[in-house]
Amino acid sequence: QGKSKNYIYNYLIKKGIDKSKIQILYETFQKDNNYCELDSAKIFARKKKILVSNDSYEKKLAKMARAGFSYDICKKILN
Repeated sequence: QGKSKNYIYNYLIKKGIDKSKIQILYETFQKDNNYCELDSAKIFARKKKILVSNDSYEKKLAKMARAGFSYDICKKILN
C-alpha cells in the first residue's frame, strides 16, 4: 500500500497490539522480504506522483519523511 514501517508500527499500537509482538513479527517478515521498505517507498512515490512533479528536492524529501520513511530510503528513491 505504500506505507512506511513507522506508519504500520504506530497503526498497530493504536489497535492495541503489544510492542514486543509487533517487533517480533516485523523481524520475521523482514527476513523473508529484505527490500519491503524500499518497495513501499517506491509505491508511495508513484501514488503521490513525487518523481514526476516539479517540486524541489527538499519538498519531495519532506513529503516522504512526513510519511515515515527514513532519510536513506528517501535518498534512494529520489536519486
